[in-house]
Amino acid sequence: MLQATISYRACEKIARTLGTIHSGLSHAPTANTIQNWTLRRGLHELTRPKEQADDWILLVDHTIQLGNEKCLLIVGIRLEHWLNLDRPIRLSDLSAILIEIVQTSNGKIVAEQLKKAADRVGQVKAIISDQGSDLVNGIAGFQQESESTIALTDMCHRTATALKHVLQKDPQWDSFLGHCGKTQPKAKQTELGSLLPPKLKVKARFMNLHSLIGWAERMLRLLDTPHGERQQQDRLGRLEEKFAWVLDYRESIAVWARLMRMVDKTLEHSRTVGFNADSAASLAEKLSCDVGDWQSQAFRDEIVSAIEENSSILAPGERLPASSEILESLIGKGKQMGRQHSRSGFTRNVLSMAASIADVSAEAIETSLASVTHKTLCNWVKDNLRQTMTMFRRSVLPSSPGTDTA
Repeated sequence: MLQATISYRACEKIARTLGTIHSGLSHAPTANTIQNWTLRRGLHELTRPKEQADDWILLVDHTIQLGNEKCLLIVGIRLEHWLNLDRPIRLSDLSAILIEIVQTSNGKIVAEQLKKAADRVGQVKAIISDQGSDLVNGIAGFQQESESTIALTDMCHRTATALKHVLQKDPQWDSFLGHCGKTQPKAKQTELGSLLPPKLKVKARFMNLHSLIGWAERMLRLLDTPHGERQQQDRLGRLEEKFAWVLDYRESIAVWARLMRMVDKTLEHSRTVGFNADSAASLAEKLSCDVGDWQSQAFRDEIVSAIEENSSILAPGERLPASSEILESLIGKGKQMGRQHSRSGFTRNVLSMAASIADVSAEAIETSLASVTHKTLCNWVKDNLRQTMTMFRRSVLPSSPGTDTA
């Protein structure tokens, strides 16, 4: 379930289906039972004693639900372990250090949370964040007590910010997005509906532009193809009517595609090379072949400057991670498994994030379930979670017979 990232209900249905095929699986666990097992494993991962060392790297991020609640997620990886990797960080490389929900958050609260995390692991070598204001202020407050700890920027978010800065100065970009939006209702109910441009995510849209730019490149190739050579030409009779506007952006699309290649190179560099004395120069060299206009030049200059700034605070010969984007994957897994709806506020399913990190060996699972009972889980929920939005609604608006119980 954890590896496939399916919901508890889906897991129950799969188990029941298998039970109809194999008699040995006739007593399939319910979704609630599967959830309890998962959360007990997550709680064990969160609370198990962590290795005390002086080279812990903490990755921190906030995940927000409805209302003013915030959940601070802190995971860690030993620098010694990271230096031996020849690939980007995976969930299995991490340890869950702290999951804490607060009604409000500020620098002082984040500093206190970081202090709790440090108490669990020993010396914190570095903290990587997306530079949110609460996190920046909190890390600065923590550094007052831990002067040897350094603050580093998540280059995944920093890359998206640099891309945003460039595109916001490009008048063609807003014009292109406007045309994409106008095309949706015009072609949605036609035979060309499947050729519509992908919709951008409202959140973190500058981190998810590859699909849109890729669509624009493919549409240009299709429009450039002579009618007689097009696949399924009988269904493309109105192609020019609906999509000829893309031709007006030919030069800009080439620029944006070049930026996407530079983004990919930057992310790959950040995931594998990280920060060191030579990382800025090596990335600048990798990006040089793509620089051919003011947009690509501005992007390269901003990214290289950011890496230089972070690398400058490292000790001579030191190398540290430059990305905390694995947290996005972890948060997404937690929400998908629990199918948390934003109306519900934070529930005990926050522990599913810790479960996604936990060792999946049979021995580890047996140990975690033996160590953390259902009662232990209930006590943790009682001590750490506030009343959810759904519980509040049901309390003040109790249902009556025959009425909506939502």
